[in-house]
Amino acid sequence: MSALENLQSLKFLLIGSGAGVQDLTPICNMKSLVALEVENFKRIEDYSTLAALQNLEQLTIRATILGRIVIKDLEFLREMPNLRSFATGATFRKKYKETELQALFASMPNLKYAFVNGKTY
Repeated sequence: MSALENLQSLKFLLIGSGAGVQDLTPICNMKSLVALEVENFKRIEDYSTLAALQNLEQLTIRATILGRIVIKDLEFLREMPNLRSFATGATFRKKYKETELQALFASMPNLKYAFVNGKTY
């Protein structure tokens, strides 16, 4: 992950099979990122540091086909003003009601597409 710090002008990043990733800091320093997809970050529950990626338009957080990941909550998405697309199949520590997810996504004026656990918002 530390090698990512040398790629400051990178716009699109896909990190697959990141089961050993423990720190998002190298990604959060990539201020030019427009699209980010991370897979199988089993050791990360708090994604709030990704809010530093103010240019990010697309974010996908996913597990492997037979795997499971847990995310603390999705509140950090409110701090990402340019986010246009978000997708995840994760389990959340915060137990969201359907209306809470709808309100979260509705509060994000640029968000055009949200896909959470098989449901489109």
